[in-house]
Amino acid sequence: MSLWGGLRSPSRLRALGGWVAAVFALLYAAPARATLAADVDVVLEAWSKQGTAFSLRPRLVGRGERLPVPLPFWGSAPTEAGCTNVAFLSSPNVGFSVQLALSSDKEPETSRVGWVKITRCGRSRIELRRLWLEMRSPRGVVETIIARSDAPLPTPAILLAHRDPGPESALGQAGPAPVAPPVEARAVAWEQRAKGEGAEAIVRSLVRASNRSRASVVLTLEPGCHRLSALALQTTELDPPPDLDLVLRTATDDFMRGDQSENSDAEIEACFGARSRVEVVIPGLAPGDPAVLEQARFPMPSGLPGSWGPEVQGRFAAAFFRRRQAGPSSLPLVETLGIGGRTLLPLSLETHTCYVAVTAAIQGRPKTLLLDASIADRGGASDGTGDESSVAIAFCMGDDSRAQLRVEASGSGVTWLTALWRSGRAQLQEDSP
Repeated sequence: MSLWGGLRSPSRLRALGGWVAAVFALLYAAPARATLAADVDVVLEAWSKQGTAFSLRPRLVGRGERLPVPLPFWGSAPTEAGCTNVAFLSSPNVGFSVQLALSSDKEPETSRVGWVKITRCGRSRIELRRLWLEMRSPRGVVETIIARSDAPLPTPAILLAHRDPGPESALGQAGPAPVAPPVEARAVAWEQRAKGEGAEAIVRSLVRASNRSRASVVLTLEPGCHRLSALALQTTELDPPPDLDLVLRTATDDFMRGDQSENSDAEIEACFGARSRVEVVIPGLAPGDPAVLEQARFPMPSGLPGSWGPEVQGRFAAAFFRRRQAGPSSLPLVETLGIGGRTLLPLSLETHTCYVAVTAAIQGRPKTLLLDASIADRGGASDGTGDESSVAIAFCMGDDSRAQLRVEASGSGVTWLTALWRSGRAQLQEDSP
């Protein structure tokens, strides 16, 4: 019997097919992607060969959360010999930082390819007594590995090839700061921009720093949105421009904004639904040095219901003001209350009509706030924030009237209000002849 004749039997064909599939699987199988759990096992196994290592329970951390990391007593005992090694592992695309509150170096350790390793030996182990983890990505699971050893243990980049960030380029020299134009020219340009955007009133004043190297002034702000700017004076072209900051806080300290950028001019914006007494602080000035304080007031949108109260009105007005919109002139079509988590709001709206939606926190301090609009037959809109208490989106309907709003809010005790206004008819594209 020929070889082909023998292979024609069903059982032998199946056996040959299985053998060929196995060969192809060995030759062409893609390498398995490492998971976070697998990476933790690799580090644990490697560290256990050189010391005593164990892992803590994983933590799901949201953006802005700052959590303490408790270590066992021996981990921060300054009298014991040896070293304490702490490794934080997350997904490679998750960013977070770790800070030692008792360390002389106040700069936090920032994650690289999803990991941070901190080692302290001898008496410096006391710095691990107050260890803080802060998430910078929207959210992420963070694993913590602790080990006691006689010498520092290898980093995750050495143990895991895909965690190696590669060589770091040397930092270049930025050079001297550019010379700012004369303060009068900057003030005039600032006022012209504010007038072009609809400012109702503009006030310019001169303030001087006290002995504490900062200027402070108390203002009474009328209802509306306000833009304030501090402009530094440069005495000569040879002097470097001062780095001014700007802080705005209410009398009760329940509302604070700041501009901490490295610039000779600082600017902040805030909206209030009622007359408010605030303190404006300008750090960065030498004692006795002057600065120009510019104030511009913009009107409140007239379509914000009075039943919301001035605080909620101010948050809704801020959402429109950040988008450089005047805001609605009529009352909202839809008002919905919700709590933290994810909430879906199905809507039936007019076709070929445009709308604007705003979500604002009315209780609690949100860590993240997301508002998304899904349209049945066309693209929607989405926006989110991690440092504001309100967010706004605009979208237009197509031929289908079905739409859905999605609100996501994280934070302790967060309650939100979502409102929807009609902004106009959508522009229809005419067919070309």
